[in-house]
Amino acid sequence: MKNKNGYVKIINNVFSFNDVKIGIMIRKMLVFLGLMLCFVSVVRADEKKVELIPVYEKTFEDTIVDVIFDTASVTIEEAKSMGWKEEGFSEMEKKQNKCEILYPKVVILKKGKKKIIRFYEYNGKLKKTYESGDYAEVVISQNEKYIGVTTPTKIFEKEGYLTKFEMIDDNGNILWKIEGLGVGPYVPSPDGRLCIGTPSVEVENAPIEIFGKNGLVKKIENPYGGWSGAFSNDGKYIAIAIRQSILWQEPAKGYLMLLDNNGGIIWERNDVGIISDISFSPKNNWIIFKCGSDTIRILTVFTIKGVKIFEIPGSMGSQSYFFSSKENEVAIINGQGYFWLVNLLNKKIITKLERKKERFRYISADKNFEKFVVGVYPNKIYIVNRKGNILLEKEFSNIGFHGTPKMNLTDNFVKIAFSDEKDRIRIFIIKKIY
Repeated sequence: MKNKNGYVKIINNVFSFNDVKIGIMIRKMLVFLGLMLCFVSVVRADEKKVELIPVYEKTFEDTIVDVIFDTASVTIEEAKSMGWKEEGFSEMEKKQNKCEILYPKVVILKKGKKKIIRFYEYNGKLKKTYESGDYAEVVISQNEKYIGVTTPTKIFEKEGYLTKFEMIDDNGNILWKIEGLGVGPYVPSPDGRLCIGTPSVEVENAPIEIFGKNGLVKKIENPYGGWSGAFSNDGKYIAIAIRQSILWQEPAKGYLMLLDNNGGIIWERNDVGIISDISFSPKNNWIIFKCGSDTIRILTVFTIKGVKIFEIPGSMGSQSYFFSSKENEVAIINGQGYFWLVNLLNKKIITKLERKKERFRYISADKNFEKFVVGVYPNKIYIVNRKGNILLEKEFSNIGFHGTPKMNLTDNFVKIAFSDEKDRIRIFIIKKIY
């Protein structure tokens, strides 16, 4: 059963297509190269102390490229038989003899020129194995339900190469495939119906292509090069933005369109400047864009109907978002150490926290939207309340985040995922930290 409070939401239903190659590198960072950790906190009367106590470990012979994690409810005995240690369970879990474990459902490995994808049961039993062709690129959908594999099939001396694309679900089933595509890599949609990418990464103004199992759905010309795009988390919508002016030209001009999943244009705008990032809210009430020019960025919130309602200036660096369950509020962080809590209905900033020189990478919240976990590269976390007060600031000196910690905050637990070795999955827990 997938955790719905944000544990697997790293970029909160966004994939930026400015450069899909770079996007894959970001994905590798943000989904952690495959390390899942939980942490135990010891709170004393005279001090607060956070210790890292490993409760699970799994190693691989090959390099971990990416991982999809899931959760499962099992008995304590079942968890122990899988390798979980005693410290991994709360007193309540022990009393009820039931616990929720984290486990690697899909592990993507690199072995020589090939990618190996292993699909696991919750108890660690291997269900299926997929082996790609040479030099394949593997991309996971934003909701972690689908895996797109782009594999070269015919290489030309000057013109690049042709590829095939395979859509695979998180149980290892190949749903459909199509051949004769360009270089890509092509990114799978959250419903498994489409993939999107460009036929060349070297030709800057290569068109944007959307494919389905029956062939090309839509081609979008991109004469100035540079583009961004995102699927909504249900795959119902596609937002695509392209440049309409050369690099560094002022005022910068851009074009934005919202498509349905058949490639039809729902609405379009020419007054948005250059857009470098797009993110839908989970229920499709809002779309957040990073608009502006090559030197200035402004976070802009639109309704799903294309109406601009709110702006936050000075938003350079990468962003991550976490929406409240009612989608009336959103928590935003960026890579320059800013945290905002915004009321989308009255268009006001509730809280603003600045930690300049900190590289905020990931945010999650409890179910009441009262406390927030902020992951900081390379090895720090913050717990922040709605007023912007820091409840906990902890740097872990013995390990380093090679990506962004992936976290879920409950009443007295923080579950964190990150990697400290390229071939190892480990699990730790932090609990009762405030």
